[in-house]
Amino acid sequence: MFNTFPNKSRAQTPVGMEKTYSLTAHYDDFQEIKYGSRYSSSTLSNGMSLHLGGSLDRGSRGRSGRDKCVGGAGPGGGTPARWSRREICLLSALVFAAGMCVILGCMLALKFLSLEAQDSQCRQDCVKRRTLLRAARFVQGNIDPSVQPCHDFYSFACGGWLRRHGIPDDKLSYGIITAIGELNQEKLQRLLQLPIQRNEPNSAERKVKEFYRSCVNMKEIDRLGAGPMTEVIDSCGGWDLSGAPPGGAGWDSSSAPVRPDFNEMLYKTQGVYSTSVFFSLTVSVDDKNSSRNAIRIDQEGLTLPERTLYLGQDEDSVKVKRLSISPYALLSLHLSVCLSDCHLSLRPSLAILASYKALMERLLSMLGAQNATLKSREILDLETKLANITVSEYDEQRKDMSSMYNRITLSQLQKMAPSFHWKRLLDRIFNDHFSEDEEIVVLATDYMQTVSDIIKTTSKRDKIMESTAHILNGCPAFKGLYIARHDHIVNITAQELRKVSGQSAIHTNKTVKTSWFLNLNDNNINSLRSVLREYPNTPDIVVIDELSKNILILEVGCCFDLYVDLCFSEKMLKYQALSNALAVCGYRTKLIILIFGSLGYVHRLCVRGLQIAGLSKKTSKQTARYCSVSNYRQSACLEKTMSSLSIVYLLMWL
Repeated sequence: MFNTFPNKSRAQTPVGMEKTYSLTAHYDDFQEIKYGSRYSSSTLSNGMSLHLGGSLDRGSRGRSGRDKCVGGAGPGGGTPARWSRREICLLSALVFAAGMCVILGCMLALKFLSLEAQDSQCRQDCVKRRTLLRAARFVQGNIDPSVQPCHDFYSFACGGWLRRHGIPDDKLSYGIITAIGELNQEKLQRLLQLPIQRNEPNSAERKVKEFYRSCVNMKEIDRLGAGPMTEVIDSCGGWDLSGAPPGGAGWDSSSAPVRPDFNEMLYKTQGVYSTSVFFSLTVSVDDKNSSRNAIRIDQEGLTLPERTLYLGQDEDSVKVKRLSISPYALLSLHLSVCLSDCHLSLRPSLAILASYKALMERLLSMLGAQNATLKSREILDLETKLANITVSEYDEQRKDMSSMYNRITLSQLQKMAPSFHWKRLLDRIFNDHFSEDEEIVVLATDYMQTVSDIIKTTSKRDKIMESTAHILNGCPAFKGLYIARHDHIVNITAQELRKVSGQSAIHTNKTVKTSWFLNLNDNNINSLRSVLREYPNTPDIVVIDELSKNILILEVGCCFDLYVDLCFSEKMLKYQALSNALAVCGYRTKLIILIFGSLGYVHRLCVRGLQIAGLSKKTSKQTARYCSVSNYRQSACLEKTMSSLSIVYLLMWL
């Protein structure tokens, strides 16, 4: 419907013209009006009121009741406004994104829970995987792929390791366990050389590091000489060094100085210095009752590691290589290697026994004995008696614990071996009071009965000498000083060769690797590999000139003066095969052997060999002389410190 209003301009309308009217439409009946609710009623500038859904009039007149019913989505009712297409799209996208977030959150939560349940197993698998990879690399580096496993499986499985590791001159054997032990020793040495962090008086760190530093303080050891060891010997009752006649004359006489009895000496060796003389005394788990510990007494008293070495039985002497050798015997065995390898007329057991006797004579002479040969023979005779009653560790009797095991009381032990005061000995060693009914486990009943009879018939002098000799058996290993002499000569020789070698590469015994030879590109390399498998040791010095394909091989040896020529022949035969194999590969090789005696003797071909190596005649003589003097001084230092080092070792047990 429409309302008509007269136009404002009708007063100016000329006469005779038709009046004009304005038309105002009510849009409330048209559903196309969608945004009417955004506007409100207002008064126009001409005084007219605009009412949505109503008529346009002046003021409030002309409104009908219908106008009051017109409105948007107000409280009065009406049709609500609809959302636009854009709003619907945005709302749909928001709902979709929220749903995706919920789904992803659930997935992440489930994954986290599953990983947490498998985390421990995953860590174990990772550790196993790394361990397997490390083991695979180790196996790959130790095998020899050039060898057919069906033909020689040992060379295939261990050939790579054998090429890289030869048996050192100071060892009877060498293996993986030995190599790991050397790495541990190097780590311990680095730790001991660090500054002391805990400097309290009772700090274990301070005691250990001070003990180590006292052992390596060679200046102080040289200054003290044999004094500390002679003091220990005197405190144990003294040693017959003045040349008393055999049989102990002068020891049991009334004019002899007061000396401790045998049982007092036995307490000092067993309880103070932890040295086994005539028998071993230990505490360990009872073999027939693991819930308790027991005092065990077993056969002991030999310096050499096997009884057959005293008796000259070579069929068993080869087992020495598998035994734990004491430091005192190790030096004699090591020195005897040169003797037994070179002096082919001597059987191995006799060579070792002769070296042990020579070492004992030398030690007695250093301590001031006037008749060292006779005294060493007396000690050796007593140990031979003990060897005759000792049962070999390879005997079937020693493998059956049930036949060895014998638990007896302390009173029964005293009746079995009456030469020893057992109760007083155990009371002092363990600082306790044992009853006569205390049970002791004896593993060598026959031996203890027989050794008691030997002690009863042996003079006091010989018993104390044997006990003192075992105290010296606790000295540190001296092979390090022996090897230090050898390495010192090698370094001197290599230093002189570097001055004249030019562009040639010089490798000393610490850098020479047999793997260098295996990297040669040659058709005859298989012959060289076979030689290196047979002789895995490397020479001390190798001078290599790749341009001229010249190789100079130098080997240094230190031995007794009497066996210089024999040692020279042995070294020559040892490396001649390597020299010949290199010659087949097209290299011109020169093999030079330098042998120096322990007392300064130089092999007659040393000077000539140094000249062949490239040194002048004057320099060769000076180098040989310096090496011999240095070798002698190192040998003298060895002799001088063999006794003084012992006191440092013994202090550890105090």
